[in-house]
Amino acid sequence: MTPVRKVSPDRLAAFSDAQISPRSRRMARRRLLGTLLIFAAAAVVALFLPLLGLVLIVGALAMYLRPEIPDDLLDSPHLN
Repeated sequence: MTPVRKVSPDRLAAFSDAQISPRSRRMARRRLLGTLLIFAAAAVVALFLPLLGLVLIVGALAMYLRPEIPDDLLDSPHLN
C-alpha cells in the first residue's frame, strides 16, 4: 500500500503537464465538473425546495473535505 501524500487540487496548476499523470488531471476535472453540476442543480431545486437545495450544496462541498491526491497518481520523480 502506497502512502498518501497531501497535494491539494489547486496545486495541480503549479506543475507542468509532464509532471502530473493524465489520470490525475481527469479525476480533478471530473470532480470539478461534478461540483459545478450539483451547484447548478441546487440553484434550480432551491427555488422549490430550499432544504433539498441546501443538502445538495453540502453534498457537493463534502467532496472537497479530503482533497489529497495519492502519490501513485503523481508521475514525477521531482515530487518525491
